[in-house]
Amino acid sequence: MLIKIYYVTDNDLIYNRIRALEQKTRRSKLTQWNKESYLNFLKFLTRVLKYEHDKNSKKWEKVRTDFQTIRPILEREWLLSIL
Repeated sequence: MLIKIYYVTDNDLIYNRIRALEQKTRRSKLTQWNKESYLNFLKFLTRVLKYEHDKNSKKWEKVRTDFQTIRPILEREWLLSIL
């Protein structure tokens, strides 16, 4: 939820929060499916932040096509609304 707030408010701290959550997720004792879901969400959000300034580029299209194929991922609907 905090990540979504940072994204919507365009807060610069989002990059630090993403890295912190990645580290916390890797170290936590979650099931493999849950870990993959969280890490995929953070990975795609990082890619969105990196390429959203140029939505006509081939890299942005690659992010969109990769998003359709990856499973599992959290907050799929919210990420889809961004794409």
